[in-house]
Amino acid sequence: MAENSPKRIIATAGLAAKILVLTALALVYLAAAAEAQAVPTCGIQVGGAVCGDGRCCSRFGYCGSGPAYCGFGCQSNCHEGPAPAPTPTLAGVELVKVGEQCGIQAGGAMCANNLCCSQFGFCGLGAQYCGVGCQSNCHGSPTTVEPVKAVQRCGIQGGGALCANGLCCSQFGFCGLGAKYCGIGCQSQCLGP
Repeated sequence: MAENSPKRIIATAGLAAKILVLTALALVYLAAAAEAQAVPTCGIQVGGAVCGDGRCCSRFGYCGSGPAYCGFGCQSNCHEGPAPAPTPTLAGVELVKVGEQCGIQAGGAMCANNLCCSQFGFCGLGAQYCGVGCQSNCHGSPTTVEPVKAVQRCGIQGGGALCANGLCCSQFGFCGLGAKYCGIGCQSQCLGP
């Protein structure tokens, strides 16, 4: 085969491309291994600590910026690009927006715009935020009524008692799920509009 033949040039280019790809993969692996060996500095891994300078806390508990830190699973200061403007406060309590963290998971921060703070510490609307375990701005005042256990009655028939585990209280005062409990006449924790 001639020194500058097309086959030799293609073979050399193919080999160079393979070496380049393998080198890139090795660098990615080494970077991931270095982060895996580092001690987490933020998030639930270290008691809820947040990153300084508005940096994001990744799902693995490391501070940084960009999609790896601010994207899927981000724990605090989740944004892409420059840090957002400070959020308004209410008597010293930070107010946060939809999708941001709140409640005990975020140092007592409350949701802005009357959004609910879910049991997992995120702001939003709907049953997953305002229902069972809601921490603040729960639509319908938080109640201290004991949930119904076993075959006890709920609603008017049960002295205003609520059903446990997010079950609906039927028009006849029994707890359960499905149309006959959560549909027409449902008294509390009704699903749907």
